[in-house]
Amino acid sequence: MNHKTGLDYFPLDIDFFQDEKIEFVSARFGIKGELIAVRLLCKIYRQGYYLHWDDDAALLFAKGVGDGVQHSCVNDVVYELLKRGFFDKSIFKRFSILTSKGIQKRYFEASKRRKNVPAIREILLIDGHYLENVDILFQDVNILGEDADILKQSKVKESKVKESKVIEATDCDDIFAGRSFSDTVQAAVVDWLEYKKERKDTYKPKGLSALLSQIENRCKELSEEQVVYAINESMACNYQGIIWDKAKKIGKGTLKPNFDDIVKEMEHAG
Repeated sequence: MNHKTGLDYFPLDIDFFQDEKIEFVSARFGIKGELIAVRLLCKIYRQGYYLHWDDDAALLFAKGVGDGVQHSCVNDVVYELLKRGFFDKSIFKRFSILTSKGIQKRYFEASKRRKNVPAIREILLIDGHYLENVDILFQDVNILGEDADILKQSKVKESKVKESKVIEATDCDDIFAGRSFSDTVQAAVVDWLEYKKERKDTYKPKGLSALLSQIENRCKELSEEQVVYAINESMACNYQGIIWDKAKKIGKGTLKPNFDDIVKEMEHAG
């Protein structure tokens, strides 16, 4: 007997379109961006609390949206939502899955009367308080495919990742002392350093100094948005270093991620 996993309906906050994350999407993509965001939530809740996302998923999703929406536009909206924290970036980087703490909290709250609701431990973002009726799974090869080997190891790595996530403010003051970085670029650099820690590939003092000098020089020839874009896309593609050529593909002040290119690059990433 198949157990129902999705929801028949979900709550939508009346201030949904005033949320800054959605306002950024609306500013860039207009009403189509808002529509895509809402339909993504519908699709996620229809099947549970997450959505596996790749180029094929984007293609089919765009077809469902209709009105001439291209899958590249859908991917652009998805990456804007990831950038703004609407979806969890770390889970997406590891498993190509769209989910968030808020989505999971609402899903498990709505499923409280069900028995034995399955949940994948490696992509859970909420506290155990909401999981009284949940069967925790440590591996699901049908959902995560070739990432099953990653799942087997992730529980061991989890505590180490948590330890490396936070860079103290005093450390940031020391790191950026004498550097002409904007707050936005500083935040992107901190994200990059956290990303390198997750890869167990931290910088030694001279290497860190060289990295900051490199980024500082790039800030002189590229726009702030291009610098941040290059850093974010290099993390998304699991690159060892920052690929600056990616920033040069877009105009100054314009962010235009291309999921087709990213998928190809991720296949060859180290």
